[in-house]
Amino acid sequence: MSKRKELRTKAVLPVRVTGVDSSAKSFSVVCHTFDLTVDSARLGCVTAAVVPGQNVLLQRFGMKASFRVEWVGKGARRGQCGLSSLEPHRHLWGISLSNRQKDDFWVKPTPKDRRRFRRHACSGAAQLFTAIEYPFWAEMADISASGVYVKTVSPLGRGTPLRIRVDAEGFSFESHTVVATCHPMVGMALRFTVMTPESRSELRKLLESLRFQSSVEPGEHKIIGEIFGEHDEIDSPVKNT
Repeated sequence: MSKRKELRTKAVLPVRVTGVDSSAKSFSVVCHTFDLTVDSARLGCVTAAVVPGQNVLLQRFGMKASFRVEWVGKGARRGQCGLSSLEPHRHLWGISLSNRQKDDFWVKPTPKDRRRFRRHACSGAAQLFTAIEYPFWAEMADISASGVYVKTVSPLGRGTPLRIRVDAEGFSFESHTVVATCHPMVGMALRFTVMTPESRSELRKLLESLRFQSSVEPGEHKIIGEIFGEHDEIDSPVKNT
């Protein structure tokens, strides 16, 4: 019988691992996860000589977090290792690993609203982080409770995961996202996926400020923002993490 206290989420995600190996040599390798919990990870294709008890640094979406090596695989599990997080408040993965209570601020659209959210024009800067590569900057065009549209001549493909850092109208927040639509030489729509409560609060304040500036009619507070494009839908509000 399994002794695990937490349900693991199977996810194959690229991640960079840096540290010092058993020969006291620095290393930086790209490997991948097998499964995750909120405070642990199992990695595969680890080519560095790590040992139980040592600390390593994991990097993904421009974020770094310290982990401790708990075990190192042998035989058929060679190249695998189990890690426990030393900084569980840092959310590297961009996927939801637990069910949290939903915020009533993001009210699910009714069929009459065609399951879409209304968007607001918004000027600001967005810093975008891919899973492993270097970040880049883009100009914001509009934003909603479900996502943001950014201008770029080289948009990424639909379904690409990103982490975004937004600075607009005096408000700042971060969120994991996924590319919902892309328009070459124009830009791309990013759908929010996982966001901390602090960032979600900042997004709320930004949307309320934009709604006030555009003189939204009373009663429209139930539908904040609009998902991008006629055929892009969202099934649930942004998730907490």
